[in-house]
Amino acid sequence: MYLTDVTPDAIITALETMAEYGEPPQTNASVFDVGSDHYLRFFVEEICDHLVAGGGSTCRFFEGPYGAGKTHLLKLLEERALEAGFAVVRTDLSSDLRLEDWKAITRYILQNMQANINGEPVRSLFNIVTSLGRQGAKGLAQLKTTPMPHPGFKNAIFQAVQQSNSNTTKANLLRAFLHGDKVTAADLKRAGIYGVKNSLNERNAEAFIKTLIESLNILGLSGFMFLFDENEKSFQPKGGKPNQKQLNAANLMRHLVDGCITGTLPRTIVVFTILPGFLETMIIHYQALGQRLAMVRDQGINGSWRWPVLGLEQVNTAREAELFLEQSIGRLCAVVEKCGASCQGLAETMNQQGTRIIEQNAGSGYKRDLMKGLAVLAMERIRGRER
Repeated sequence: MYLTDVTPDAIITALETMAEYGEPPQTNASVFDVGSDHYLRFFVEEICDHLVAGGGSTCRFFEGPYGAGKTHLLKLLEERALEAGFAVVRTDLSSDLRLEDWKAITRYILQNMQANINGEPVRSLFNIVTSLGRQGAKGLAQLKTTPMPHPGFKNAIFQAVQQSNSNTTKANLLRAFLHGDKVTAADLKRAGIYGVKNSLNERNAEAFIKTLIESLNILGLSGFMFLFDENEKSFQPKGGKPNQKQLNAANLMRHLVDGCITGTLPRTIVVFTILPGFLETMIIHYQALGQRLAMVRDQGINGSWRWPVLGLEQVNTAREAELFLEQSIGRLCAVVEKCGASCQGLAETMNQQGTRIIEQNAGSGYKRDLMKGLAVLAMERIRGRER
């Protein structure tokens, strides 16, 4: 997304979010991005347009400390995938939504997945498939006859595509089933819904996901992207040894990696952000996952992009803090001018403030605090114009 594509009001809203949290909202992530252009171009061309379009899948891990830009990178990947016709879901892993609870994760995916249908953003599985139906979804005959891991879930998708009215009893029951709620067979039959059974539970969650992906592929979406963002140290073991829940989470990671490798999750991109140390711990305590992820460090930037595990600094061309600061100032001065304010002297003020922030933050975790500080200065300049 280029600066010409956004309005001053949208810029101000994004700056307010950055001034508070240190990162822009989803809708304008690209406008404020620094140094990710080359990697994003590689990701779209090589992974989305070639690997996934040809039926392949991949699982990627991005590693970095707090404040290094992991969530920002996921927003950029989400933005690109939606533009490329993918269904996308970004999940913030935390104490409320942990990876070992696959039923809860699956329910979240069904209710919060997004896709652009005919240029319009649509959220939730039911809304996506009914929107596809209104647009004349292709592949209905194939969907009806293709065997799936969860036949009842596939039948629910098939019938939902054909719903012209989303407020009927039948539509409401299909919506509930597709979103992971428990729906009784008796209620379904009373509404004239047949072939739909076995609501989401702990045992069939993986079958739900596999059926979801294959069904959407048949209905014409380009692929599916799962984005898992570790906001807390949910993967980090205490005392150096993971507990059973963390091992369960690692096992689910292994299932996703294997699904991408073996083709049981076709046209799928799975992305995890992780804190430093997790994969080294898994090599010792959960070798089934550690062995699948080649631990590659300090590779040349072009070659390293094809490896499954990358540090945040490897996908950003502005690796040095001073260069990142310089390019960030350039971006923010441009948005200030877009909002009609003068940038006279602003770059120097930002450079002084940014240098102090970098000096106070050791390592690569300075970016969130830096962008927060620069956004505050940009907002002050714009508000000064408004007074």
